[in-house]
Amino acid sequence: MNPNACLAITASEDKKTLYLRVTDGQNLLFLGSTLATAAAVGTCGLTSLTFGASPKETGRIDVIAVSVLSRGEWHSFLLEVSFRKEPSFADKPAYIWLDREHVPNQGRLATLATTGIRLNIDGEIYTTAKADSYPDGEHFVPDGNLVCRYLACQAEADEVLAAAEIHEAEATLTEIVKAELAQLEYPVDGQSLPSLIRQACADLKTVRDTLKCARNWLDPENELHHHAVDSLANAKTRSLENTQKELATALTLGDHLRQAITKMIWRGGRARTALDNWVRKFDPPKWA
Repeated sequence: MNPNACLAITASEDKKTLYLRVTDGQNLLFLGSTLATAAAVGTCGLTSLTFGASPKETGRIDVIAVSVLSRGEWHSFLLEVSFRKEPSFADKPAYIWLDREHVPNQGRLATLATTGIRLNIDGEIYTTAKADSYPDGEHFVPDGNLVCRYLACQAEADEVLAAAEIHEAEATLTEIVKAELAQLEYPVDGQSLPSLIRQACADLKTVRDTLKCARNWLDPENELHHHAVDSLANAKTRSLENTQKELATALTLGDHLRQAITKMIWRGGRARTALDNWVRKFDPPKWA
Protein backbone atom coordinates (compact mmCIF):
# COMPACT_ATOMS: atom_id res chain seq x y z
CA MET A 1 0.00 0.00 0.00
CA ASN A 2 1.27 3.46 -0.93
CA PRO A 3 1.00 6.21 1.70
CA ASN A 4 -1.50 8.16 -0.43
CA ALA A 5 -3.98 5.28 -0.08
CA CYS A 6 -4.56 6.12 3.58
CA LEU A 7 -2.95 9.53 4.22
CA ALA A 8 -3.39 13.10 3.00
CA ILE A 9 -1.51 16.37 3.59
CA THR A 10 -2.41 20.04 3.96
CA ALA A 11 -0.22 23.10 4.49
CA SER A 12 -1.18 26.14 6.52
CA GLU A 13 -1.78 29.47 4.77
CA ASP A 14 1.41 30.96 6.20
CA LYS A 15 3.37 27.90 4.97
CA LYS A 16 4.82 27.26 8.42
CA THR A 17 2.83 24.16 9.32
CA LEU A 18 2.25 20.81 7.62
CA TYR A 19 -0.82 18.74 8.47
CA LEU A 20 -0.84 14.96 7.97
CA ARG A 21 -4.13 13.12 8.46
CA VAL A 22 -5.56 9.63 8.09
CA THR A 23 -8.10 9.32 5.29
CA ASP A 24 -8.60 5.56 5.21
CA GLY A 25 -7.93 3.99 8.57
CA GLN A 26 -8.77 3.98 12.24
CA ASN A 27 -5.44 4.57 13.96
CA LEU A 28 -2.03 6.18 13.50
CA LEU A 29 1.13 5.42 15.50
CA PHE A 30 3.88 8.06 15.51
CA LEU A 31 7.35 6.47 15.25
CA GLY A 32 9.51 9.58 14.86
CA SER A 33 10.39 12.58 12.73
CA THR A 34 13.09 15.12 11.99
CA LEU A 35 10.44 17.85 12.18
CA ALA A 36 9.01 19.42 15.32
CA THR A 37 5.62 18.13 16.39
CA ALA A 38 3.44 18.00 19.50
CA ALA A 39 3.16 14.20 19.59
CA ALA A 40 5.56 12.08 21.60
CA VAL A 41 7.28 9.20 19.86
CA GLY A 42 5.25 6.05 20.42
CA THR A 43 1.90 7.85 20.69
CA CYS A 44 -0.88 5.67 19.29
CA GLY A 45 -4.55 6.29 18.56
CA LEU A 46 -3.92 9.43 16.48
CA THR A 47 -5.89 10.49 13.43
CA SER A 48 -3.65 13.40 12.45
CA LEU A 49 -0.27 15.02 13.10
CA THR A 50 0.92 18.61 12.72
CA PHE A 51 4.56 19.42 11.92
CA GLY A 52 6.62 22.56 11.70
CA ALA A 53 7.57 23.10 8.05
CA SER A 54 11.14 22.42 6.97
CA PRO A 55 13.49 25.41 6.62
CA LYS A 56 14.30 26.07 2.99
CA GLU A 57 17.84 24.78 2.70
CA THR A 58 19.47 23.46 -0.44
CA GLY A 59 19.49 19.66 -0.48
CA ARG A 60 17.67 19.31 2.84
CA ILE A 61 15.53 16.22 3.33
CA ASP A 62 13.33 15.51 6.34
CA VAL A 63 11.49 12.32 7.19
CA ILE A 64 8.39 11.25 9.12
CA ALA A 65 7.89 7.66 10.30
CA VAL A 66 4.35 6.45 11.04
CA SER A 67 2.31 3.26 11.18
CA VAL A 68 -1.31 3.34 10.04
CA LEU A 69 -4.03 0.82 10.83
CA SER A 70 -6.00 0.66 7.59
CA ARG A 71 -8.39 -1.99 6.33
CA GLY A 72 -7.60 -4.23 9.28
CA GLU A 73 -3.83 -4.22 8.80
CA TRP A 74 -0.91 -2.09 9.98
CA HIS A 75 1.15 -0.33 7.32
CA SER A 76 4.40 1.46 8.21
CA PHE A 77 5.78 4.34 6.14
CA LEU A 78 9.00 6.38 6.09
CA LEU A 79 7.74 9.57 4.45
CA GLU A 80 10.06 12.01 2.73
CA VAL A 81 9.65 15.76 3.23
CA SER A 82 11.44 17.96 0.72
CA PHE A 83 10.92 20.91 -1.58
CA ARG A 84 9.49 20.26 -5.02
CA LYS A 85 11.53 21.62 -7.90
CA GLU A 86 8.68 22.50 -10.27
CA PRO A 87 8.34 26.28 -10.90
CA SER A 88 4.73 26.18 -9.68
CA PHE A 89 5.98 25.09 -6.25
CA ALA A 90 8.67 27.75 -5.92
CA ASP A 91 6.75 29.63 -3.21
CA LYS A 92 5.30 26.52 -1.58
CA PRO A 93 6.42 24.95 1.73
CA ALA A 94 8.18 21.61 1.92
CA TYR A 95 6.13 18.77 0.50
CA ILE A 96 5.30 15.45 2.21
CA TRP A 97 5.57 12.90 -0.57
CA LEU A 98 2.78 10.34 -0.39
CA ASP A 99 3.30 8.58 -3.70
CA ARG A 100 6.58 7.05 -2.54
CA GLU A 101 8.66 6.37 0.54
CA HIS A 102 12.04 7.76 1.48
CA VAL A 103 15.11 5.69 0.59
CA PRO A 104 18.00 6.71 2.90
CA ASN A 105 21.24 7.90 1.33
CA GLN A 106 24.84 6.98 2.21
CA GLY A 107 24.06 3.29 2.55
CA ARG A 108 22.03 3.72 5.73
CA LEU A 109 19.96 0.60 6.28
CA ALA A 110 16.54 0.68 7.94
CA THR A 111 13.44 -1.45 8.26
CA LEU A 112 10.11 -0.20 9.57
CA ALA A 113 8.00 -2.46 11.75
CA THR A 114 4.58 -1.81 13.21
CA THR A 115 5.99 -0.59 16.53
CA GLY A 116 9.38 0.84 15.64
CA ILE A 117 12.33 1.41 13.34
CA ARG A 118 15.26 -1.00 13.01
CA LEU A 119 18.71 0.10 11.86
CA ASN A 120 21.66 -2.01 10.78
CA ILE A 121 24.91 -0.25 11.68
CA ASP A 122 28.10 -2.27 11.15
CA GLY A 123 26.17 -5.52 11.55
CA GLU A 124 24.54 -4.54 14.85
CA ILE A 125 20.79 -3.91 15.10
CA TYR A 126 19.48 -0.74 16.74
CA THR A 127 15.73 -0.60 17.28
CA THR A 128 13.20 1.84 18.70
CA ALA A 129 10.73 -0.98 19.42
CA LYS A 130 10.44 -1.64 23.17
CA ALA A 131 10.83 -5.18 24.47
CA ASP A 132 11.47 -6.89 27.80
CA SER A 133 14.81 -8.16 26.52
CA TYR A 134 16.90 -8.06 23.36
CA PRO A 135 19.04 -10.79 21.76
CA ASP A 136 22.80 -10.43 21.43
CA GLY A 137 23.71 -7.88 18.79
CA GLU A 138 20.45 -5.94 19.18
CA HIS A 139 20.22 -2.65 21.08
CA PHE A 140 17.38 -0.36 22.10
CA VAL A 141 17.45 3.31 21.07
CA PRO A 142 14.83 5.27 23.02
CA ASP A 143 14.79 8.27 20.66
CA GLY A 144 12.85 7.66 17.43
CA ASN A 145 13.47 11.24 16.35
CA LEU A 146 17.24 10.66 16.50
CA VAL A 147 16.84 7.56 14.35
CA CYS A 148 14.89 9.63 11.81
CA ARG A 149 17.64 12.26 11.80
CA TYR A 150 20.14 9.50 11.11
CA LEU A 151 18.06 8.25 8.17
CA ALA A 152 17.83 11.81 6.81
CA CYS A 153 21.63 12.20 7.15
CA GLN A 154 21.16 14.86 9.82
CA ALA A 155 22.87 12.72 12.48
CA GLU A 156 25.76 10.28 12.40
CA ALA A 157 26.03 6.66 13.47
CA ASP A 158 28.08 7.62 16.54
CA GLU A 159 25.08 9.51 17.93
CA VAL A 160 22.82 6.46 17.56
CA LEU A 161 25.42 4.20 19.17
CA ALA A 162 25.91 6.67 22.02
CA ALA A 163 22.14 6.85 22.68
CA ALA A 164 21.95 3.04 22.85
CA GLU A 165 25.02 2.86 25.09
CA ILE A 166 23.65 5.49 27.46
CA HIS A 167 20.31 3.69 27.70
CA GLU A 168 22.00 0.35 28.42
CA ALA A 169 24.19 1.98 31.08
CA GLU A 170 21.20 3.60 32.76
CA ALA A 171 19.14 0.42 32.59
CA THR A 172 21.99 -1.67 34.02
CA LEU A 173 22.62 0.81 36.82
CA THR A 174 18.91 0.93 37.60
CA GLU A 175 18.72 -2.85 37.95
CA ILE A 176 21.87 -2.93 40.11
CA VAL A 177 20.56 -0.22 42.42
CA LYS A 178 17.13 -1.88 42.63
CA ALA A 179 18.74 -5.19 43.55
CA GLU A 180 20.95 -3.59 46.20
CA LEU A 181 18.02 -1.67 47.68
CA ALA A 182 15.90 -4.82 47.72
CA GLN A 183 18.58 -6.58 49.78
CA LEU A 184 18.38 -3.70 52.26
CA GLU A 185 14.58 -4.10 52.35
CA TYR A 186 13.93 -0.72 50.78
CA PRO A 187 10.86 -0.26 48.54
CA VAL A 188 12.05 -0.39 44.94
CA ASP A 189 9.05 0.56 42.81
CA GLY A 190 9.79 2.82 39.85
CA GLN A 191 8.26 5.93 41.35
CA SER A 192 10.14 5.77 44.65
CA LEU A 193 13.58 4.87 43.26
CA PRO A 194 14.68 8.44 42.36
CA SER A 195 13.78 9.72 45.82
CA LEU A 196 15.59 6.78 47.42
CA ILE A 197 18.74 7.58 45.46
CA ARG A 198 18.44 11.20 46.52
CA GLN A 199 18.10 10.11 50.14
CA ALA A 200 21.01 7.69 49.77
CA CYS A 201 23.25 10.48 48.50
CA ALA A 202 22.11 12.76 51.34
CA ASP A 203 22.81 9.98 53.85
CA LEU A 204 26.20 9.35 52.29
CA LYS A 205 27.07 13.03 52.65
CA THR A 206 26.01 12.92 56.31
CA VAL A 207 28.19 9.87 56.88
CA ARG A 208 31.18 11.52 55.24
CA ASP A 209 30.73 14.70 57.26
CA THR A 210 30.39 12.72 60.49
CA LEU A 211 33.43 10.58 59.72
CA LYS A 212 35.41 13.72 58.94
CA CYS A 213 34.45 15.15 62.34
CA ALA A 214 35.32 11.85 64.02
CA ARG A 215 38.75 11.83 62.42
CA ASN A 216 39.29 15.38 63.64
CA TRP A 217 38.35 14.39 67.20
CA LEU A 218 40.77 11.44 67.10
CA ASP A 219 43.60 13.42 65.50
CA PRO A 220 46.50 13.67 68.01
CA GLU A 221 47.16 17.16 66.69
CA ASN A 222 43.62 18.25 67.59
CA GLU A 223 43.29 19.86 71.00
CA LEU A 224 40.10 17.87 71.67
CA HIS A 225 42.16 14.68 71.62
CA HIS A 226 43.70 15.67 74.94
CA HIS A 227 40.35 16.41 76.60
CA ALA A 228 38.32 13.27 75.93
CA VAL A 229 36.21 13.73 79.04
CA ASP A 230 35.23 17.32 78.58
CA SER A 231 31.58 18.16 78.01
CA LEU A 232 31.96 18.83 74.30
CA ALA A 233 33.60 15.48 73.63
CA ASN A 234 31.00 13.67 75.73
CA ALA A 235 28.17 15.41 73.90
CA LYS A 236 29.63 14.47 70.53
CA THR A 237 30.16 10.88 71.67
CA ARG A 238 26.56 10.58 72.83
CA SER A 239 25.39 12.06 69.54
CA LEU A 240 27.36 9.46 67.60
CA GLU A 241 26.00 6.64 69.75
CA ASN A 242 22.42 7.80 69.27
CA THR A 243 22.80 7.90 65.50
CA GLN A 244 25.00 4.83 65.10
CA LYS A 245 22.29 2.66 63.60
CA GLU A 246 21.13 5.32 61.13
CA LEU A 247 24.68 6.09 60.03
CA ALA A 248 25.53 2.41 59.63
CA THR A 249 22.48 1.92 57.40
CA ALA A 250 23.26 5.04 55.41
CA LEU A 251 26.91 4.01 55.05
CA THR A 252 25.91 0.55 53.80
CA LEU A 253 23.42 2.02 51.34
CA GLY A 254 25.92 4.64 50.22
CA ASP A 255 28.59 1.97 49.76
CA HIS A 256 26.25 -0.16 47.65
CA LEU A 257 25.31 2.86 45.58
CA ARG A 258 28.96 3.81 45.16
CA GLN A 259 29.81 0.25 44.09
CA ALA A 260 26.94 0.27 41.61
CA ILE A 261 28.17 3.51 40.08
CA THR A 262 31.75 2.19 39.98
CA LYS A 263 30.59 -0.85 37.99
CA MET A 264 29.40 1.45 35.22
CA ILE A 265 32.70 3.32 34.69
CA TRP A 266 34.00 0.74 32.22
CA ARG A 267 31.17 1.56 29.82
CA GLY A 268 33.12 4.54 28.52
CA GLY A 269 33.09 8.30 28.45
CA ARG A 270 29.67 8.79 26.93
CA ALA A 271 27.88 6.56 29.41
CA ARG A 272 29.84 7.98 32.32
CA THR A 273 28.94 11.57 31.37
CA ALA A 274 25.27 10.68 30.95
CA LEU A 275 25.30 8.84 34.28
CA ASP A 276 26.79 11.84 36.07
CA ASN A 277 24.09 14.11 34.63
CA TRP A 278 21.37 11.62 35.57
CA VAL A 279 22.53 11.23 39.16
CA ARG A 280 22.91 15.00 39.58
CA LYS A 281 19.49 15.83 38.26
CA PHE A 282 17.76 12.73 39.67
CA ASP A 283 15.35 12.64 36.76
CA PRO A 284 13.15 9.54 36.71
CA PRO A 285 14.78 7.01 34.40
CA LYS A 286 13.05 6.09 31.17
CA TRP A 287 11.72 2.79 32.49
CA ALA A 288 9.60 4.70 35.09
